[in-house]
Amino acid sequence: MKRTRGKGRGEDRKEKVAGFLLTVIDGQAQGREYHFESRCKVGRVDANDVILVDPGISREHARFHGRRGVYLVEDLGSSNGTRLNGELIEGPEVLRDGDYVGIGQATLQFSNLDMTRSGEETARMRLTAKQRARLDHGAAGGSPKERLTEIVKTPRGKLMAVGGAMALLLLFAGLAKQCLGGKLKRKQGQAELSDQPVDYDEYHAKGYWDWAFGYGGYNRNFRDKVTFRYVKPNTKLRVTLEYGAWGIDDSEEVVILVNGKRVGTVPPTRKIKVRGSVTYKYDYGLRLVIDPSLLKEGENFITFDNTKNGKHGTEMWEIAYVKLRETAIPAPNLGKAKECFFNAKNAYDQRKVDPANMQKAIRNYECVRDYLEELPKRPPEYAVATREIDRINRELSRIFKTAIFDAQRQWRYHQTEQARAQLQQTLLYFKANPRDPRYIKLREALGAMGE
Repeated sequence: MKRTRGKGRGEDRKEKVAGFLLTVIDGQAQGREYHFESRCKVGRVDANDVILVDPGISREHARFHGRRGVYLVEDLGSSNGTRLNGELIEGPEVLRDGDYVGIGQATLQFSNLDMTRSGEETARMRLTAKQRARLDHGAAGGSPKERLTEIVKTPRGKLMAVGGAMALLLLFAGLAKQCLGGKLKRKQGQAELSDQPVDYDEYHAKGYWDWAFGYGGYNRNFRDKVTFRYVKPNTKLRVTLEYGAWGIDDSEEVVILVNGKRVGTVPPTRKIKVRGSVTYKYDYGLRLVIDPSLLKEGENFITFDNTKNGKHGTEMWEIAYVKLRETAIPAPNLGKAKECFFNAKNAYDQRKVDPANMQKAIRNYECVRDYLEELPKRPPEYAVATREIDRINRELSRIFKTAIFDAQRQWRYHQTEQARAQLQQTLLYFKANPRDPRYIKLREALGAMGE
């Protein structure tokens, strides 16, 4: 078995190679490539061939094995399972060139360096009918020129061809540079769906925290935009748009529209440098309060529109954890508003006594805002409450990001107890809302550390 660690995508490779290549495209080891001739194991301990310490990865998580162009992936009884192109696998699954394997919070891309799918080898490996069907479906047909043309039709195809001869790498160097610039994330998936609205009720019923939208998401492929169809009941409601985002370069890249009217933009998401290349991180807890006058009774459309992409765009981006939080707007009550205002300030002042007081402060400031909403002339407390809701939420996001970063660093240096304590303490800030994506991610990280 040959094992290669930390090899950059642009480094020279032997022209004649066999076996398969695993490329980490999402996770702490992003950019690393591992070449194997026939088999390997992936997990978080040193006994594995590929060692990944991202949250959600078990000691021995998954195994890749095969020969002569036919390779399989199987889960080794991990706590969180193994995903193939976003779907949990239940047994050994045949891999096709370019497939994406999710292991914890890391994503590996599989590249088949043998480039042939032999019927003889299929029989010799005793594949099931389901596995053989997948292999047959993925077999490359036609001449080598036709197969190459098919491979490089999409930007991500350059990465699929990474195990080819050096001449091909040089020939397509320009496109490869574009594709490997740090914006690859997840498989493109199915056909372009930008013009097909997503029914929000169905989306929410299935579990909004599990879905990702955009060019690169696990579940839906919207290069240009993603639109939610939202049906508003005949009641006075304040609707707050909450979501997470990834791969946003600047504040004008993705605009937010309500019934065709621009109401805001998605802020740029975090970028960090890993071994000289730019890596994107998800930002959670993003919020936008929608002006009630923009929402009509019945059908409404809320759109995230990527201004850099058309339907054939290559800008990689994602929107996830989309939530339209509805809050009833009560009749004006100045007395109640003042009481909530006092409680909000008091809760925030006591945040060091109990971190949960920060979310209590937000709820009380929301109470102030709601009780003053319908007044013809709003007192100064309205503006203060609106400003504090946004400020405290941004403070919570900073606490979350710092905790995740510190815990990952401590885990990397085998300071497991310190990392676990850091996450447990941070969890107290979000425990009042178990559906907050930041709470979910903290729980996942703790689970990966064996809580």
